[in-house]
Amino acid sequence: AMMGPSTKPLRRKVPYKLCHARTTGANDLIFFPSRASIEATARQYAGEVVCHHPEDSEILKAHAEELLHERKRPPEAEVSAIDFALYLTKKYRFKKSRLCHCSVCTGIQNAATAKRRGVPVTCEVTPHHLFFDLSMVTNENRWRMQMNPPLRTPEDRQFCINALRRGDIDALATDHAPHTDEDRKVRRTSGHPHLDTLGAFVAWLMVTHKFAPSDIARICCARPAEFLNEFLPPYDRGDLLLHPDNPITVAPQVNEDWLMELRKHNDEAMKRAQTVIREAYADHERIFGRAYGNPWFEEYMTEDAEV
Repeated sequence: AMMGPSTKPLRRKVPYKLCHARTTGANDLIFFPSRASIEATARQYAGEVVCHHPEDSEILKAHAEELLHERKRPPEAEVSAIDFALYLTKKYRFKKSRLCHCSVCTGIQNAATAKRRGVPVTCEVTPHHLFFDLSMVTNENRWRMQMNPPLRTPEDRQFCINALRRGDIDALATDHAPHTDEDRKVRRTSGHPHLDTLGAFVAWLMVTHKFAPSDIARICCARPAEFLNEFLPPYDRGDLLLHPDNPITVAPQVNEDWLMELRKHNDEAMKRAQTVIREAYADHERIFGRAYGNPWFEEYMTEDAEV
C-alpha cells in the first residue's frame, strides 16, 4: 500500500511504499511536499514494513531548472533521502525498511553502516544501475536511458556490483516499467523494462562478474523472501531449478501488443477512479442519507452494515 500525507496503516498487515519525492506513478495523493510532512505521517507507521523511494524532494526542487535528467535528480538527493529514511526507521521503530533502487556509493555505505549497527534496513539495486552508467548515454539514446533515480557514474556502477556480490546490497529488483517507446521518447516517461530479461541478466552477472549460483539464489530468492515471506502464502518450488548447464525456454506471458493495451486500460481506469469514487460516495449519501466525512473509506468500514 502507498503512504501519503493523509494515510494511516491498514488493519491487515501489508508492506508500504513511501516515495520521498515525485517519480513515475506517484500522483498528488501520495506526494509529500516536505520532510516535515513525511515525518508527520511516518510516526503513525511504527512497527510497519516500509519500502522507500529515496530521493529528497527539496533537493530535486532546487535542481528543477537543470537541462539534463541526471542533473535534475543529483546523487546528493538520493544520499539525503537514504539518511532520512534511516532516521525515520530508528525514530519511529519501523519493523523493517527497504531502500529501493539504490545507485550511489555514499548512500549504500551509509545504509550498510546502519545495518551493522542494528538498524533493520535492507537495500536493493536494479539491473539498469548495474549494466549501464552515464558514460554510455548519448544524445541519440538518452530517451531510452532515463529512469528514477538516474544512471550514475562508472565508479558508482562498479561499486554497486561489488556491494551486491559481498552482501551490502541485499537484493536484485527489476523495478519493471514496460513503457512504450512513445511514452519514453515523446512523453519522457522514466523507467526501464527488465522482467523478461532478468534470466539473461543474472547469467551476465555470473559470466562477466563471477557471481556464483549461490549468489544469484541469495539476491533473487533468499534475501527477497526474508523481506516478504510474512505477507505471502507458502511456496513449493518443486523441481524448477535454473542453471546455465540446463537451459530452458520461457514463453512471454502475454503478447506485447496486448500487454500495452492492458496497461493503457489500467492507466485510464486509475485516472477515472477518483471521479468514480466521489460519484459513488455522493450516490451513497443521497440514497441512504449517511456520510462518512470523506469518500476515501478505510478498509471495509462495515461496523454499521446490516447483515
